[in-house]
Amino acid sequence: MRPIDVAIEGLIFSADPADDPLPAPTERQVDAAQQALGFKLPPDFVEFMARTGFYELPDMKTYWVGGESLLFREIVEANRLERQHPDSPLPPFFVAFADDGDSDQYCWDTRNGPDENGDYPVILFEHARATNKNVEQPNMVAESFVEWLKDEVRSAS
Repeated sequence: MRPIDVAIEGLIFSADPADDPLPAPTERQVDAAQQALGFKLPPDFVEFMARTGFYELPDMKTYWVGGESLLFREIVEANRLERQHPDSPLPPFFVAFADDGDSDQYCWDTRNGPDENGDYPVILFEHARATNKNVEQPNMVAESFVEWLKDEVRSAS
């Protein structure tokens, strides 16, 4: 069983049903989001969106690829807003994919490009820290999206 399958099974087993289920994005929507964000979404994240829209982690909002109806949950819009944060704007090489429930952002650090699986390290961008601290000493929380998801599922159980 692939690591993404293990993580998704754990999510389905331990997570709450979503109040507002999110639809799986179309290939066209994924392509448009990647173009707008300026990088290729990790394949495991794309699969996550295709399979898990009916479940969500407690106290966390994962951003999604989709239309305007998603409002702030739409990943391109969420990143646009985070880049305009008045106190600690998100740099363009950090791409937010989830809000931790305290307005801090789980992000992919794209500075060194993707690994052999098309993934990036996951950092927690804390708005209470100065932007330069988040950049110079990022709070790395996982080596990949799948590792982050598995950790979050374990924490929720």
